[in-house]
Amino acid sequence: MKYLLIILLDFCFVLYFCVDAVSQFGDYIWLRPKPTAERLMGINIAAGKIYIVANAGVLLTSTNNGVNWDFKKISDTSFADVFVVGNDVHIVGGSYDNKSIRLYFKSTDGGLTFQNLTQNTIVGQGDTLKLNTLSFTDVNTGYVAGNNGFIYKTTNGGLNWFSQNSGVTATINEMYFPPSGTGLTGYMTGGSAGTAFVIKTVDGGNNWTLLSIPAVPSSNNLGAIHFSDVNTGYVTGGGNFALGTIALKTTNGGTNWTFIDINAINPNIRYDVGGGVYVVNQDTVYAVGVNANIVRTTNGGVSWEKLFPESTFNFGSAFLTGISFIGNTGFICGAGGTVIKIEDTTKTFIAGEILYQAYDVRFSVTDSLIGWVAGGGQRSNPGGTVIKYALLENTTDGGNTWGPQTLPQSDFIFRGVEMADNNNIWAVGEGGRVFRTTDAGDNWTIVSIGATEELREVKFKNQLTGFIGGSGKIYRTTNGGNNWTAVTFSGGSQVNEMEILPNGNIVAAVDGAYTQRSTDDGLTWISASLPNTNYDENIFFYDDNIGWTCGLIGNIAKTTNGGVSWAAVTSGIFSSSLDGGIYFWDLNNGAAFGLTGLVLRTTDGGTTWYKTYPFTSQPFRNAFFVNGSRAYFSTDLGGVIKYSQTLTNITKEPGIAADFKLYQNYPNPFNNSTVISFDLTSGDYVSVSVYDIMGREVAVLHDGYLNAGSHKINFNSSALSSGVYFYKVKTGSSRLFGIKSMVLLK
Repeated sequence: MKYLLIILLDFCFVLYFCVDAVSQFGDYIWLRPKPTAERLMGINIAAGKIYIVANAGVLLTSTNNGVNWDFKKISDTSFADVFVVGNDVHIVGGSYDNKSIRLYFKSTDGGLTFQNLTQNTIVGQGDTLKLNTLSFTDVNTGYVAGNNGFIYKTTNGGLNWFSQNSGVTATINEMYFPPSGTGLTGYMTGGSAGTAFVIKTVDGGNNWTLLSIPAVPSSNNLGAIHFSDVNTGYVTGGGNFALGTIALKTTNGGTNWTFIDINAINPNIRYDVGGGVYVVNQDTVYAVGVNANIVRTTNGGVSWEKLFPESTFNFGSAFLTGISFIGNTGFICGAGGTVIKIEDTTKTFIAGEILYQAYDVRFSVTDSLIGWVAGGGQRSNPGGTVIKYALLENTTDGGNTWGPQTLPQSDFIFRGVEMADNNNIWAVGEGGRVFRTTDAGDNWTIVSIGATEELREVKFKNQLTGFIGGSGKIYRTTNGGNNWTAVTFSGGSQVNEMEILPNGNIVAAVDGAYTQRSTDDGLTWISASLPNTNYDENIFFYDDNIGWTCGLIGNIAKTTNGGVSWAAVTSGIFSSSLDGGIYFWDLNNGAAFGLTGLVLRTTDGGTTWYKTYPFTSQPFRNAFFVNGSRAYFSTDLGGVIKYSQTLTNITKEPGIAADFKLYQNYPNPFNNSTVISFDLTSGDYVSVSVYDIMGREVAVLHDGYLNAGSHKINFNSSALSSGVYFYKVKTGSSRLFGIKSMVLLK
């Protein structure tokens, strides 16, 4: 991981040329689903090319109607909307570390490269202003809007912006400027329950008028707006399951509006459809939203149909966020990387995976092409019946394709999977279910071990000896799984994860304030108390003695005696669970993985930890490290991410334009103290770190927000020995970093 283990640079390359560089995100790739499991937030189609932006700073593009997708990681922050005019691609959004951050990127070459123009966008409004929507009427004139009713306009293609008075203080969700008009007339909609509004301008935003609209139920909101021409437009929204689905319609450019209670017209249509609306013509309108809701009218809103019954979409409570058309073909985007293509009443699910949670992943230690993912999901029918689905799939080509398994049962959720070898695979889950294959998945059998509780972990020491974690007991086999014996333990309840130490001892992470340890192949178990009750998710041992466990609210504990006793480690995280695993490359460098793509780093054996959000906004559910240079992560929404460490020279990544300048430290060479200087063109989250010649992080000089301008940071190296070191400055929102070398002489 480049943010955990810096790439080992060619010494001569850095020393003689001292080049600035940016990291490639090639270390991480989505294996499942393709192209991503991120929540897709906005869609725009121009000249036959589809542009979709997503959480975690992702842009997806397709030039062949979604058959193939180009995945571009532009920023660590979340995107909200995209608009294309000519060769210019504009993107807005912004949230990082659960904070709102204004964000504006622009490309002038069709999305090949982007420039971070955030600082130019909005001046003087602080860093909590989130931009939700944008639109351009030509290559020069554009608008952005967001929370607190803020609207900003540009007349030079996004280089500079000035504020406009919207007349509202609630959040603006979406805007639309009818393309068949003069470019001066536009609409915006937003608000939340009880504050829904539509505003209009006829003079390019110099004045915005709050339109008179029918009363919207206080429990409903307005989220999407679209016009087929200057006169006919729709605004859509709604509430939750019980509160229905609504639309507003105008046929005279917003002068008058008609309230349409879609749920009352068709009781089978429920849920909010404020995710997106597309008005094809005066008669035909599509709207999408919560719970994979896709509805259509072909008679101007008199009647509405739900295009695809909920039973045809295994989407759970998926939220669809946008819709656009190429000719008669529509494209819908939403949560879980979902892209749906619709042609009349035919739907094609072409990307994404919303149904499942991927709770566990395993890959072969002898064949990198073979892997397994296990999990499941559930959804409720309109009548309230809960339907569950098992996820168990394998790959034999390194994750490029995945094949579902034919199982004796599938109405439950798997929680764990284990490869005793490439042919013998075990999977465990709800209701004490244990599944086994001895032929790499060609045939599966149900194995009865006498369990009825949820089983979350299965671990094999070798082909004969294995363990399955239950509640208050651990099941044990010594004959390859033909027979199982339950061994009870006291202290804690549900077993979440087990680790087999090099000396053969087994240590289990258990719900509650305990771990369980066995020194006799699981015949007996000894409990050890943890510092408090919130360590229960993951466990890792570096050797026979040193190990870590982590769990809820950022808690981490460490043992130095093989799990006999544990001491608390302060992570500095108090609101995020570390559900995704913990791993140490050596005694100093480690990482813990948690919700919202959180990664905690340490370079001093866990004494101090630093936060990063390097690749995804999806929660990590489990991590499987084949070794220090190859790992796999399971995530929400059926995701599998592969990490591989690539030792190469750092080069500038295509698609990113530099937004800071890093200077050579002074003095250099230096004795004990030197100054690192850099310039930021926009305010950003910045980390400044120092690494030794082996790529080990030896100091973190800054990790937080900095305003635009020139910055100097003093580096005191009194604790280090003479040698060559490298310093790295990384920005959070644009994920750029520069690296230079320096020489310490004592």
